[in-house]
Amino acid sequence: MIRVTDKECFLWARRLTRQEGIFTGGSCGAAIAAAVRYCRELPPDRVVVVLLPDTGSRYLSKFYDDKWMRENGFLDYAWSEVTLRDLLAVKTGPGLITAQITDSMAQVIQKMKQYDISQVPVLNQDGSLAGLVNEINLLEHMLEANHTHTAGETIEDLVQPARAVFPGYTLLEEIIPAVTERNAIIVTEGGIPTGILTKIDLLDYIAQSI
Repeated sequence: MIRVTDKECFLWARRLTRQEGIFTGGSCGAAIAAAVRYCRELPPDRVVVVLLPDTGSRYLSKFYDDKWMRENGFLDYAWSEVTLRDLLAVKTGPGLITAQITDSMAQVIQKMKQYDISQVPVLNQDGSLAGLVNEINLLEHMLEANHTHTAGETIEDLVQPARAVFPGYTLLEEIIPAVTERNAIIVTEGGIPTGILTKIDLLDYIAQSI
């Protein structure tokens, strides 16, 4: 048995209606909230079925009403229901800049200089995320003693695990602690990186929502 809060029930029911067009009640939101939490511990090849036995028609003046949600403390900010996918859709800039695990260090350094960035998500040949490489990794490696550097030396040995990775459906408010702790998070869809969000991206979005 997985226990969820009223807030989780209401927010998941609203998301289900907004994103999937499935108009449900709060109990269905509870089922989805618990299922999503449970699924995070499962391998990607598992299939989960969630039953949604309720309709949202009786709740139009309740949790489908933004005013009611705010008055009852379930909707704190205008951006409470914004997903990372939503945030990436309005983010300005060149989009996700990535490197391949077989790229040379010179290529990656040039790319970081060109786009004025300090870290780059690194992809495997199938497009999945291999990890991250940042300017500190590169600098420390360049200054390493007793190592002969070559023009074709790749970044493969410098790739660090990406510890802050979230699927696009994740709510913005859920990742604020991770962004506070780290410089950036990576957003994925089906395991494939689709964007990177930094502290300034969140600050810019929240400031415009106030």
